[in-house]
Amino acid sequence: MAVRNSAVIAPYQFEPEYSPGEMRTDSDTDTSEDEAIDNNTRVGNTDWGLCTNCSSMPLSDECVCCKEINAVSHRLAHTTLCVIENEDFRTVCLNAEVLRVSAIARADMRADNVQSISN
Repeated sequence: MAVRNSAVIAPYQFEPEYSPGEMRTDSDTDTSEDEAIDNNTRVGNTDWGLCTNCSSMPLSDECVCCKEINAVSHRLAHTTLCVIENEDFRTVCLNAEVLRVSAIARADMRADNVQSISN
């Protein structure tokens, strides 16, 4: 007698799908950001910075201003010069307790040892 399995595994069936227009927009954005990052003339100086807080970085991939990242610059108020002046950035990225809880949640999702996480 053959056993019939009615449960079929269908991975990714609940994943969101992009429309053709969204895919084109995302690839255009990635290209413009990558072109800015590939500029080797940025290493060792801050002439490329559009805000007032860019630092000289050792690698060209790290030489990126917050004003060059579309997802960041759209959220900044016109009066805000840099992302670090944004209250949400300070709360989410600089608050020690928020970072600790985020690290624990990440470790839990990855099944890492949560006991090793400390400030």
